[in-house]
Amino acid sequence: MRAPSTTAFLLFFLAAGAPAQEVPRWTVEPSRRIGVALGDPDYELDEVMGAVRLRDGSIVVGEMRSQEIRFFAPDGSLARRQGRDGEGPGEYRQVRFLLTCGNDRIWVYDTALRRLTVLGPDGAVHAIHPGPAPDGTSGPYDLECDDRGRFIAASWAQGAHEAIMSGRSGPFRGTQLVVLTDGTGTVRDTVGVFPSGERYLFLRPDGSPGGTGPRQLGPETHVAIGRGRAFVGDAATPRVYVYEGRSLDTVPLPLEAPEVSPGDLDRLLAARLAEASDEAARRRIRQWHAEYDYPDRYPHYSDLKVDQAGLLWIREYPRPGEVEVDWLVVHPAGQPVARVRLPVGLQVTQVGGDYVLGIFEVEAVQVIQEYRLLRR
Repeated sequence: MRAPSTTAFLLFFLAAGAPAQEVPRWTVEPSRRIGVALGDPDYELDEVMGAVRLRDGSIVVGEMRSQEIRFFAPDGSLARRQGRDGEGPGEYRQVRFLLTCGNDRIWVYDTALRRLTVLGPDGAVHAIHPGPAPDGTSGPYDLECDDRGRFIAASWAQGAHEAIMSGRSGPFRGTQLVVLTDGTGTVRDTVGVFPSGERYLFLRPDGSPGGTGPRQLGPETHVAIGRGRAFVGDAATPRVYVYEGRSLDTVPLPLEAPEVSPGDLDRLLAARLAEASDEAARRRIRQWHAEYDYPDRYPHYSDLKVDQAGLLWIREYPRPGEVEVDWLVVHPAGQPVARVRLPVGLQVTQVGGDYVLGIFEVEAVQVIQEYRLLRR
């Protein structure tokens, strides 16, 4: 892996030697919301895997349960449906990603069929391509694209076999291959091999492997792309890798990893107990919680996005019980530009010039929430 650039080191030392400066706080105001709990089936959403806004203000939503793509007009009304369960053109088995990658084209990645379907704003199928396969065998674990139709794809984590062979339960980190592809799924460049998100190996009472899952409060690896730059972030560190023109630089970020306090774990436990169905379930949760190996510190951040202007948005890691969280907006070279506060439960899918779009859960019901963004 290429050594960090002189510019990155200079930015780090300037930041370390200068007093902290307050960055402007941009504000958001809720605007459109699409989705209902019960009622009109056109607006009932379930297992939403992506939501994007097109240039005319319409919003496109991809659902995995119904295997369909819904197009909503700028006024929020349903304009059309596209797709159904199947394997033919315009059909899907497992909608996993829905992205917009320039020219109002919508790209739908199907995990089961391992293919990309390209749709126009009218829902017409324009093309079908093999999906990106970062490691040459399986589809992507994470996938993002920019407005020029370039994709960054991260492979599924490698290393679970070694953890299982160790015979010990607990946290482990594998590796992920990150590549750049074009819209046909063809790999055009390799960004590098990075630590994967931290996972946790569970063993059965007889010592046999019981499965793995993401480590609670553990770091993940995130990817993003925009304006000719690809970003890879290992949230275990206060930095992000920037790949541009076949050079990989390390840019430091002004973020800390706070300690995980006993109070934080108590709040986490209380939230889980509140969701338990009966006392037997609560006993299992308490036992699991007492035996679990939690990290001593939080990750430095929990998500990456690139906005329309090419700025990098970094979501700080929320503590248990928090309802809002800060996103730090930085220049690709690392200088802070602004802070934006958004709900913890909002899964941001797109940041435009004057809006933020995401998937939000309200009382166990999924909705698409758009915010008006005031960059001031």
